[in-house]
Amino acid sequence: RDRCKNNPFLFGSTELHERTHLAGFLSQDASSGDAAVADFLPGTRWYRDGLQFSSEKTSGDERSDIRARWFNGLNEAVVSEIQKRLYAGALLRVAENCDEIPDLCEDIERMASSDADKKRVAIAEKEKIATEEIFWIDEKGEKYHAFPYLPQRKVLYAIAEAIAGAYPEAFPSSDSVITRVIFDAYFTGKLSPLQRMIQEIFGNEFFALLGIMDRSDRS
Repeated sequence: RDRCKNNPFLFGSTELHERTHLAGFLSQDASSGDAAVADFLPGTRWYRDGLQFSSEKTSGDERSDIRARWFNGLNEAVVSEIQKRLYAGALLRVAENCDEIPDLCEDIERMASSDADKKRVAIAEKEKIATEEIFWIDEKGEKYHAFPYLPQRKVLYAIAEAIAGAYPEAFPSSDSVITRVIFDAYFTGKLSPLQRMIQEIFGNEFFALLGIMDRSDRS
């Protein structure tokens, strides 16, 4: 939070990320009326947040801390991918109101300059990431901010490419898999089509491993 205070680019990017979390599918008690889920971990309430399943211990009507999360890493990968796709458009809308925020617009122009592009390329080469991952650099080209959860998004991209390769008639590109299947699952909660395709291509064990991928860089 402190980092965001003095950097409107980071604040805006973080705001997009958190608002995307809020826009995802939400079920406050996914175990209601589902005996199979309720029996899996007795004394546990289950919740859906986007693609993520969370559980918490229950004791009568009392609730305690979250016990476990599944598909946490995949959920963050999807949220950060949406964040990345929306960021440029959000920045453009800000630039359309430069009379109200001239200082910020000067920084937007700096970020769009050829000099900034050169510094972005240098940072990308040093950090071994794509240039489009970097959304802000300082004037000296020493500090930068990039979109989060890149390791998790690489898994997301690999899954999308595999699905597009396995179902070429349905999906002309990996991007169509992301927008039509993965994003749809995130916003509607309909995980079954994605689950079925992943299990058919990679097997049940991979789907289980995908469930325990978390938010850490080493996940």
